[in-house]
Amino acid sequence: MVLERFGKDQQALLIRQLFRIKQTRSVSEYIDNFFELVDSLAAYDSGMDSLYFTTRFVDGLKDDIKASILVQRPLDLDTACVLAKLQEEVTD
Repeated sequence: MVLERFGKDQQALLIRQLFRIKQTRSVSEYIDNFFELVDSLAAYDSGMDSLYFTTRFVDGLKDDIKASILVQRPLDLDTACVLAKLQEEVTD
């Protein structure tokens, strides 16, 4: 019973962190932090929609990178990550 209650609290905390995560440094660091949250959330619900994560990932990117990625409309998280890395290289 204790595990069930605190497990739900931990899941809610992770979801809140996912809503607030933003790129503040390099794209690579953002990707690492983002996937750490996604992997932690997968322990609670492995059937989460990949479009949700892709959208959330793009929304957390810095504005200049996000604008470029939105135009390209990536269909999955891996594609969004690759595009963001490439865009960062172009703008550096």
